[in-house]
Amino acid sequence: MHFSAAILALAASVSAVAVPRTEGDNWNVMISQYDTLGTTVSAHFNNVAYPDNSKFGSRFTCIIDDKPTPNWCDHNGVSADWDGKILKLSQQVEKPNPATVFGEGEVTLEYSEYNKASYGYATIPVQKAIA
Repeated sequence: MHFSAAILALAASVSAVAVPRTEGDNWNVMISQYDTLGTTVSAHFNNVAYPDNSKFGSRFTCIIDDKPTPNWCDHNGVSADWDGKILKLSQQVEKPNPATVFGEGEVTLEYSEYNKASYGYATIPVQKAIA
């Protein structure tokens, strides 16, 4: 019984192997926050190996809502979470190798009196990828 548990643990660790990604892969992000409408994260994944990323469905938008309502994203395989300072992203990508990529970074918002909204822009680097 202990032997089969060890085999299962080994199989699970092998299936979630970190894979190398091209240095420089990142997301260009914009966060928009309206007082009554919530927070929107728009992002574009940049894969330096494939500069024409628009062919790979790499643009997405997520609406970050107060809990318990779950965050909503317009693509499967994408998630965004923002605590008011740090944005955490994950996305399933197919090229150059299928993987889920992860990254996080600080985004500072600036208020626009004209639009009555706050906006922030950042480039979030890929920090980890798992096949």
